Amino acid sequence: MRLFSIFQRKNQKKIEILENTICELKNEIEIKNREIAKLNKDISVGNMNVKQIELIDKNIRELREENIRLKKILGYYGIGRKKENYFYKIDLDKFYSSAKFKEILGEIQSQGIKYLQELEEETFNKIDGNLKGYQEAREKFLKYRDANLLEWELITLLNKGEKITKIYSKNRKFCNIVSEKNIEFMDDMLEFDFDILKDGFDVEMIEELKEKRDNYYQEKRYKI
Repeated sequence: MRLFSIFQRKNQKKIEILENTICELKNEIEIKNREIAKLNKDISVGNMNVKQIELIDKNIRELREENIRLKKILGYYGIGRKKENYFYKIDLDKFYSSAKFKEILGEIQSQGIKYLQELEEETFNKIDGNLKGYQEAREKFLKYRDANLLEWELITLLNKGEKITKIYSKNRKFCNIVSEKNIEFMDDMLEFDFDILKDGFDVEMIEELKEKRDNYYQEKRYKI
């Protein structure tokens, strides 16, 4: 709970800025749409040239693209939709992915620690401090624990889980279907309707796909 509170507090200002920016963009889009409507009327009476119309149309497209981009960012923060208070576990080798942490990672994993959320400061007291990367690994963990290390990849993993393409890597057909629906992360699968797959998958395969999702949630999600 402590990490969640710090995480929310440290990112609240950034989130508010993003939300305000989206509101401003929506207002700009509405204004531009009204301008387009007026232009269409002016065109009908010959008061507007083609270049002016193309410029405004280009501005609207750019505003809409920016609006979509910012909404996606808010989604990564878990904002803009009702969400339970939970995070996803992060594999320790993702946190210590650099080659310089290879030895220290092996020592930590030898203690039966698989996820970052299982790591504690006391863990480092059981490890030889002379190992390569020891001090950096310890400091990196402490920064994470105190929510001072909020890298984009970690924020995404905490809030959204793994990418669907990784968990369902052996079923490209399914990955293509969810991709077409702009479903990218496992958290986005929460309310996915597997019945839509009936035309392309048999019942057994659909159950396997659903079971894989449920097993992922059971293993990786945790309440805070």
